Amino acid sequence: ATRLVSDALSKAKDNKDRIAKRVATAKRSEKRDALFKKYDKDGDGLWNRAEIQAYAKGEFNFELPAENLERIMRQVCRGEGASMEALQLLKVSVCIARDEERGKAKRAVRLEKEREEREARERREAEIRARHSEFSSECQALLGVLQKLDPDIASAEAMAEALVQDANGGQIKEADARARLGAIEAVAQKTHSAIAGAQLQAQGLSAKFLEDKEVAELMAPELAALKTKTESQDLALRKALASGAQARQLALNRAFAAYENLRMEVAAKLRVCIETQGGKPDDLYDAIKASSGTKVTKRHIKAYLQANQSLIEDEKLDSVFLGPSLSEKGSIRRFGEAEDENDEPEISREDFMRVVRVFYKVVTEIVLSDNLLIEQSEQLRRMEVGEIMEVFQGPMLDPSVGVYRIHGKALKDGIVGWVTVAGNQGITFLMPGGNLLKVVRPVQLTEMEDVETAGRLLVEGEVLEVIAWQRIREQTPQAVTRVKGRLQGEMVTGWVSMSENGVPNLEVL
Repeated sequence: ATRLVSDALSKAKDNKDRIAKRVATAKRSEKRDALFKKYDKDGDGLWNRAEIQAYAKGEFNFELPAENLERIMRQVCRGEGASMEALQLLKVSVCIARDEERGKAKRAVRLEKEREEREARERREAEIRARHSEFSSECQALLGVLQKLDPDIASAEAMAEALVQDANGGQIKEADARARLGAIEAVAQKTHSAIAGAQLQAQGLSAKFLEDKEVAELMAPELAALKTKTESQDLALRKALASGAQARQLALNRAFAAYENLRMEVAAKLRVCIETQGGKPDDLYDAIKASSGTKVTKRHIKAYLQANQSLIEDEKLDSVFLGPSLSEKGSIRRFGEAEDENDEPEISREDFMRVVRVFYKVVTEIVLSDNLLIEQSEQLRRMEVGEIMEVFQGPMLDPSVGVYRIHGKALKDGIVGWVTVAGNQGITFLMPGGNLLKVVRPVQLTEMEDVETAGRLLVEGEVLEVIAWQRIREQTPQAVTRVKGRLQGEMVTGWVSMSENGVPNLEVL
């Protein structure tokens, strides 16, 4: 029974579906018939061109283009008109035509948009090119200014090279070297000013398009070329200046070495005279002044030497005592120039002591002791390499061990004692020198010996010729050695501290 019921229900459902399909088909047919009759105005069973156009407009709100209508009439209607059976094909054809027109409209919109974007891009590119051209012109103008400096830079390099060659060959005097270095510095200063001006303009140019990335990218190679040009020119000038300065320093060193050889010869003769009499170098000035009765002049020095059976050529005395000096008022003069034309020039105690003072520098660590005879002496302290000692007596022979020793005062701390110049095994402990000091860090050169006064700032590498020295603030933690010196190559004198807080300001050359 159950099976029968199921079969009956299945058949009933199938029948229902068939009936529903027939009804739906009938409705679609009715709807199609109604639609066809709606636009078949002449009732001839065929849609003509006007009726097809009306159908497209009424059902799809679409004005069927003439070319599409002709194609439909040709391909769908076979030239006679659209029948009811061709309605579906006609619908598809109209929809295709509508989609084609929509595609054309979209394409037209897209093409118009692309045209507008292209024109906008071209306008922007033209604006960028214009801005780039403006900035590029300014940049090229700056580069042109720099290129005009090349001959001056080449001239400075050539002058520096010639100066170096002459200095290396010993064919130039310090005064000439100073003048030629001055000419190089004048060219360098003028050229550096022009380079600095170009760099300043380049910075201003960069600031103009700092936020304009597009122009900045285009200008990057030109700015890089401009920067490279200024840096290369600056480097060339610095090298020329450095070479010229080194050449002048070489001329200075040779002139100083020649002067020192003569000075040491004169100093040795004068010191032997006073030591033979049982005196010390500090007594020389008073001894010569006492012998003359009034003052110390070159003529009196020569007479003193002759009185002590010591002869020396006038040329050597002239060379030593015609060196540069400063009068008490600070005006530059020469030892051999009289302040009063009717009076023979006087040599001051400071200028005289500068000539006869002798320094030794420590080249190997050595003991500073309290007696000439090593076997009878006690150690005061050890002297380190680079220390300087002013010689009071000697070199004198210690007969007990057969070595020469000097008596003097250490500049480092003012301790007085005896030091061996060279050992009997061939080891050298001290060598003449120490009156030429190089600045190793910035330090004030003051007019007074007091460290508190302000003065000129010496920079690293400058060289001082020692005139005098003294210890100040002895027996206090602030004790320091102050050196009076003349800046080599310049008529500038002053006082400077050998060290500050244990850190050296000067080192011996």
